[in-house]
Amino acid sequence: MAIKIGITGGIGSGKSTVSRLLEVLGVPVYISDLETKRLMVSDSFIREELSALLGAEVYAGGTLNKPLLASYLFGSPEHAKEINCIVHPRVKEEDRKSTRLNSS
Repeated sequence: MAIKIGITGGIGSGKSTVSRLLEVLGVPVYISDLETKRLMVSDSFIREELSALLGAEVYAGGTLNKPLLASYLFGSPEHAKEINCIVHPRVKEEDRKSTRLNSS
């Protein structure tokens, strides 16, 4: 049975340092911030849903329009919930896939 731990904390609190130390020790580390950024660009479901919500300009030129996304996301708590409902399930799914691969 694999044990999962979560590392949380504010900006500059050492999360990345602890994660790197765990990796050096051979512990598989899933860094959700990095994976979320990757999925926001590569996952077709996320791209389709964000485009339906914000319009095609959210991926204008094939790249994520971060200022547009941030403007919407931080516009209201409801907007943040909408974005989170699109993105978080996919990140969770990727984490589960990663856990299965690392425990094989």
